[in-house]
Amino acid sequence: MFARGEAYFHDGAVDILGAEAGRVVAHVAGTEDYRTVVTGAGAMIDGECSCPAFERDGFCKHMVAVALAVNAGLAEGATGAGDVLKKIQAYLETKDVDTLAGMIVSIAEWDPELLSELEIAADASGSIDHSDEN
Repeated sequence: MFARGEAYFHDGAVDILGAEAGRVVAHVAGTEDYRTVVTGAGAMIDGECSCPAFERDGFCKHMVAVALAVNAGLAEGATGAGDVLKKIQAYLETKDVDTLAGMIVSIAEWDPELLSELEIAADASGSIDHSDEN
């Protein structure tokens, strides 16, 4: 697993989206693009990945690749890595609630997991269903 993760790192397959103390969010291009989160430091590394191997084994080569990328960035003194999420958040903070709701609904149309999560939250909040009104 380590050797395969190292190969992903050396091939430039890691795109760090957000980095803060103790937590890194990245996309790793593999068979598919996987969302990978690495948390902790040193011997206490943990996290999660959207790949099947993580579901099965609890750790994967994508997590290794992200950890190596972060370590390499720290060794090189990289700045600005992981600013994508900060830039997106700053952009979204300029939008009004209706615009943000529209964006989220649009994404949920294509993401069954998000759609289900939002439906459960809406049901739990007692939101009114206006779809049958005319």
